[in-house]
Amino acid sequence: MTETSLGIKKLLLFCAVLLCSATVVTAWVPPIGIPYPPIGIDEARPPNPVSWPTAATVGYYYVNNAVSCTDTANTYGYPNNPRCTYPTTLAAGSKVTIAGGTYIGGAQTLNWVGTVGSPIWVMGPVCSTTQPLSITGLSLQREWDFHANAAYVIMECLRFHTPSAGTGIIRITEGRTHHIALRHTEFSGTGVVLNASSQIGISAVTFPTEFVHDIVLYNLHVHDIGDYTPGAAENDRIAVKAAMRCQNIWVLDSVIHHMGGDGLSGGDTNTALADRCHHLYYGRNTIHDNHENCIDVKRVDDIIISENTCYGFVATSSSAGEAIAIHDDPHRVWAIFNTVHDAQLCIATTSSDGTYFIGNIVYNCVVRGIDARGTATKVCIVNNTVYNADKCVTTTASMVPGIDVHNNILANCTTKTLELNDAGGQANSDFTYGVLGIGTVRIDWGDNVDRTVVGFQTQFSGEGTGLVEGDPLFVNVGGNDYHLQLSSPAIDAGVVHSAYSTFFSLYGLSIQVDKEGIARPQGPAWDIGAFEYQPANGGGGTPTYVYTFTGTFEAPHAGTTLTPSAMRVPIVVPVACTITAYAISVNPADTATFKVWKKATGTAIPTVSDSININGLSILSGTHLRSTTLTDFTTTAVAAYDMMIVQLSAVGGTPTAASLSVECIP
Repeated sequence: MTETSLGIKKLLLFCAVLLCSATVVTAWVPPIGIPYPPIGIDEARPPNPVSWPTAATVGYYYVNNAVSCTDTANTYGYPNNPRCTYPTTLAAGSKVTIAGGTYIGGAQTLNWVGTVGSPIWVMGPVCSTTQPLSITGLSLQREWDFHANAAYVIMECLRFHTPSAGTGIIRITEGRTHHIALRHTEFSGTGVVLNASSQIGISAVTFPTEFVHDIVLYNLHVHDIGDYTPGAAENDRIAVKAAMRCQNIWVLDSVIHHMGGDGLSGGDTNTALADRCHHLYYGRNTIHDNHENCIDVKRVDDIIISENTCYGFVATSSSAGEAIAIHDDPHRVWAIFNTVHDAQLCIATTSSDGTYFIGNIVYNCVVRGIDARGTATKVCIVNNTVYNADKCVTTTASMVPGIDVHNNILANCTTKTLELNDAGGQANSDFTYGVLGIGTVRIDWGDNVDRTVVGFQTQFSGEGTGLVEGDPLFVNVGGNDYHLQLSSPAIDAGVVHSAYSTFFSLYGLSIQVDKEGIARPQGPAWDIGAFEYQPANGGGGTPTYVYTFTGTFEAPHAGTTLTPSAMRVPIVVPVACTITAYAISVNPADTATFKVWKKATGTAIPTVSDSININGLSILSGTHLRSTTLTDFTTTAVAAYDMMIVQLSAVGGTPTAASLSVECIP
């Protein structure tokens, strides 16, 4: 699905929150492009009952088999008289504290059925939430299998230990299971070879018409499970796998390392189309030094891989050393704003349909930086920074659907800057708006001939628009700081790509930001690469705290032009701020006028009468404009939770796209 096929003029509204200190905003913020989870993030751990430590309270269980304990005539337990075992059946609102001990045995079916208003809590001892998590005094060496009706369960501060196969694992495999959250929890092992399996397995094996859904895994530490050494035999021990018949799965802010298999996995090789997991959100995890991949994607639909850090992946007995690997025809894969480095092959797709690599930092890749091959549709490679790879961007197999390489910095590419494998992909491929340099530029456009930028533009008419050959002027390559210096040729040299509006049309969230969440553009035009230049901090460090809301409009389909449009999809600005600047982009260059609407929250939806402009904000003839002249605004004050809308009120000539961004600083 695209904006063109929908025939819409889409309004993108985004509020980018940039923190200059911890005192400004303390709330947890989801990774870019990932929706807020429905459970497990904001809930506060319930306090102990006032009767503890000397008496029991109904509904509050206390368990500790490391000390004198009994289950006899002791339904709930309390600190001075703990239970030896935790209940496998719990009613809504129950609270279980497993204060310590070691729990050994076979698989257990957990019939824990909470409700949205009365979730079940299962808690280890109060623990630090700072990574790397190390939970002491508790060792769960069993398999926890959630019953089909399990729902609304929040677990935290637990430690699962895996000394052998079948121990210290969680299975969510019943189709009626939903709203399960696991947070601040450690999974540990001994580093020995284990069977192929996963520590947390998610798939609806029973009740196949009812998917497992709304599972949230947050701030986990999973490590040393299976043999991760390169020469070890295949022992595909995975931290988290969402295999089939599941939807709305979050894995967030976790640290995963030294696994016998992958860090995170989605789908299986032979999963039927109707059984695919969909809407998986793998965000802001740090994953390194596994025997196989950082993230391995197979047959899933709509997976968003955002703001993860992956490193330390070499060729082994069962892996070519890919960090992010995409195989077996998943649909709509978004690898966005990740940092991937020190791998044999940093990001690769061998078979997929609808694949987007946006805003990633990729460096120190032994063989290839970004590799696109064997896909059913064009791969979009947009606003990435790739540094120090043998081949920075490649297609290593027939790529007839083509690649769209746009707004990227490709630097220090030893053998190839960009390589099409064969001429079959030329017709559908585009290579535009980029900065190429630090070393010899070699562009092989499917004919086994290396060319400079000028040679490429000369040989292939219509290709290479906006490509610049030269040093991108990073702040500190030696320190792996790929922000831009003030004089970088990448600043204000790019053009927005349609992938950003495609994402919004699919998921209702804007990703029109750079890798640090800074709204794009900050100047009169987009910067090339993963970072948008910020003059206030010299291109690095902590950015200015700013909110930006943007309206972007596109013609309904190819061959048509824009018409005025009054959108009625407001965004709520969560803090009071002052409008300080605005920026307009029009493509191709022509005239456009915008108005900004504002209305207090809790009242009616904004209408044209709520415009806070006199005549409107206009660009008379050009492509880009940024202005701090605010005389057309009747007010620049925005109160907390005001609703804002951008309207395209007039347009002239033949533009096909236009946008207005309004900057608002608290």
